[in-house]
Amino acid sequence: MKILNQNSKFIQIFAAVGDSWEIDELVLSGAEEFTCCLYGFSPRIKKVDEAREIKIKKICGSSLELRQGLSVDLSTFPPCKRVLLEHMKRVNFQVCIWKRAHEHYPEIPSPLDHGFHINSETGKLEPLWFEGASSPKPSLMS
Repeated sequence: MKILNQNSKFIQIFAAVGDSWEIDELVLSGAEEFTCCLYGFSPRIKKVDEAREIKIKKICGSSLELRQGLSVDLSTFPPCKRVLLEHMKRVNFQVCIWKRAHEHYPEIPSPLDHGFHINSETGKLEPLWFEGASSPKPSLMS
């Protein structure tokens, strides 16, 4: 709440969540900046991937090599942008439903384009954590 009280633009950004079934780029960039603030980064850091890289360099040094015995608490890292995007799609989808609760028969699209997927083994609807490969960018590996 302290972050919201200190920066009213975040309140305006989050008020716009769920206005449309497609997540707005301003909402996404605002959520990204807010996430950086939540993880304690300075206000000049507005991109979660940049924040993650700063954190990795702080832990590993400029060589970006993990040393044996090095303990890394991944819960102190903000999510990468791909993960945050899928999370925000799910949030936006749910808020869209809530914002249409007054309608008798709201038209609700399939959740499959909104941060969810069908698990091929169970056939159940599950969160889609991210799209694409799970390995880090080559620049962080060399």
